[in-house]
Amino acid sequence: IGSDDIMETTTAFLIVLGITLASVKLLDEYLSRKHIPMVLGELFLGVLLAAIFGVISEELLEACGSEIYDVFSLLGIMFLMFISGLETDVGYLQRSLKYGLSVALLGSIVPFALVLGVFSVMGFDHDLALIYATIAVATSVGLTVRVLTDLNVLREDYSVIIISAAVIDDIIGIVVLGIVLGSRNLYLLGVGIATFFVVVFAFYKWIIAPLSRSIEKHIQAEYTYVSLAIVFVIVFSILAKSLGLAAITGAYFAGLILGRTKERQIILNAIKGIAYAMFIPLFFVGVGFEIILEIRTLGTYTSNAFSSIVFTWVPYVFVLLAIVGKVIGAFIGAKVLGQPIKSSMIVGIGMVPRMEVALVVASIAISSDIVAMVEGTVMLYSTILLVIVSSILTPPILQSLIIGKIRKKRARRAMIS
Repeated sequence: IGSDDIMETTTAFLIVLGITLASVKLLDEYLSRKHIPMVLGELFLGVLLAAIFGVISEELLEACGSEIYDVFSLLGIMFLMFISGLETDVGYLQRSLKYGLSVALLGSIVPFALVLGVFSVMGFDHDLALIYATIAVATSVGLTVRVLTDLNVLREDYSVIIISAAVIDDIIGIVVLGIVLGSRNLYLLGVGIATFFVVVFAFYKWIIAPLSRSIEKHIQAEYTYVSLAIVFVIVFSILAKSLGLAAITGAYFAGLILGRTKERQIILNAIKGIAYAMFIPLFFVGVGFEIILEIRTLGTYTSNAFSSIVFTWVPYVFVLLAIVGKVIGAFIGAKVLGQPIKSSMIVGIGMVPRMEVALVVASIAISSDIVAMVEGTVMLYSTILLVIVSSILTPPILQSLIIGKIRKKRARRAMIS
């Protein structure tokens, strides 16, 4: 790549970055006044901007899917999960682990069985039905965590249950994907997962406290704690990724560990500032970018017209089964262990979103030649539709349920007083 090409790529990225940040902050300001979930606006903004960039210049659209934007986007979701870890009450997390386990298990089993059963009855090839069922398992709670954070309810029982369930759900998703794709390294995968949690436990129990005291003695420069915290997040994300887990799982546990230090509030305030000013919005806008970019690639897979993909029944039945299955499974998982109906419904809705994980599973299946090209095109469209529908439905429904619960609690307190 020549220096001129690099300059053109950099310029295009900076234009996209500037326009995106300006647009997203103006939109967030408007949405916050209208009490509309900001994350929903950011997703729509991503779709709108990508469409506009595509009309103006191919270089601008390519910058939306560039490696450097992907890095910024990855940092956004990593920081969001790190902040979530810092703000998590570990006592609540330990008490909710049994709920998290049941929610993750039932929230995976029910949609998997529902999609597999219906698609098998409808005459689908067994391997193809398994892939669809695996896509239905994947959960991405970054969207949910954003809503919970915006409403300042991260310490509520249902929030901790969702987050703990998401961590377990990540492991379940990896194992299911490995089995379905015929991975021969399931033993190594199990060893990797066990190793990660041993490291996390060791840091949390024995290492972080003396390490924090040592750093406190020798470091005086301003913001050094924050820089070291970012390094810690990156290291744990890389560790999680290298051992078979998602990078965001490592980021969450990094926050959980650093939440034990005296510098927790300093780190939290600094990271929150830069993350919400720049990186976190870029992630959610980036999901909108990804939707447009993926839709543009649909036409390259087959010579079939786009309309023949859109008007087949498969994507719509799949989306319905995947969403209903996840809500029912997660709801039962929370309810059977004593959560109130309203909290159980919040958990059920909170586990619905599918984003990058679902797209990754579909992409892996297509690239591994398990499915034919025509079937792969329909599968990709089905997954994109699931991402769009789950992303649009979750924030307003979740926000409505939580606000209703908060108002009911306040009314009860007012009656008592």
